[in-house]
Amino acid sequence: MARETHNVGGNKAELRQWLETRRKSLDSSRLPFESLWRELKSHFEPYLGRALDPNNPDDRLASREDDKIYNTEPRILLHRMGAGLQSGITNQARQWFKLDVIDKRFASNSTVRSWLDKTTEAIQGAMNRSNIYPALDQLYLHLAQFGTAVALIVPDDKAIVHAHVIDAGAYWIAADRRGRVTTLLRRMDMTAEQLRDEFGDGWLPDTIKQRLEAGQNEENHVVYNLVCPHDPDRFPDIREDRMFASVYWLDGTQADKNDGILAIRSYGYNPIIAPRWQLFGSPYGVGPGYLGLADSKMLQA
Repeated sequence: MARETHNVGGNKAELRQWLETRRKSLDSSRLPFESLWRELKSHFEPYLGRALDPNNPDDRLASREDDKIYNTEPRILLHRMGAGLQSGITNQARQWFKLDVIDKRFASNSTVRSWLDKTTEAIQGAMNRSNIYPALDQLYLHLAQFGTAVALIVPDDKAIVHAHVIDAGAYWIAADRRGRVTTLLRRMDMTAEQLRDEFGDGWLPDTIKQRLEAGQNEENHVVYNLVCPHDPDRFPDIREDRMFASVYWLDGTQADKNDGILAIRSYGYNPIIAPRWQLFGSPYGVGPGYLGLADSKMLQA
């Protein structure tokens, strides 16, 4: 399950051009949903979907956006629904999943049963030590309000796994022919110091290093991360058994090193979690927030 990091080889300018083309294509697919998401956030929970605002992340967090909410009942019901989904589906206080075998002939084998029980217990312990349950709380809120929720599950040195919940407006997704989400683009605001901690000095452009030397550690930089199925022709340095590729790059023109590409990583599994409430021919879902939007507007009026 370990994450691998690979060198930026080959034609970096060509790779960067392909990444920007993918970003524009994914952006055009999400664009029709953005106006609906803005309405949903302003009438239910304004602290979800703040990434739809292109302003500085510190400005977004410091601003108040609930000026359209005069009656908090829809907001309370949203949080009540999220809590209900958590307690009813993935309740941390009880065993809500159990490993089993497809071939029932092995189910009665004591050795197989012992291995399954011990592995189930190990997975439960890993989830308890990680941030999975707090992340699920956030995922259920996003799912109820927007109809789509997205997180990235990555290895963690201390807790085995870590879930990055991605705010609505900071992600773009695409699905395969079976409707499974296999492509994720996310936008992150990272300080210069966070960039150095995540990618190391060797990957950083000279302009970022100069800001760090000058003490401008808290200045934010926009980083994009594309996670997609591994294409051996495009990523020849990634082993064939690594199913997904993950590329990080800085927004804007970065000609001094690697064309702004910060890292190429890979996963042996699909790290994308993207539940959708209901689908109607799009990778983005429609949920209870959409159904209750008119009632919420009427209540506020």
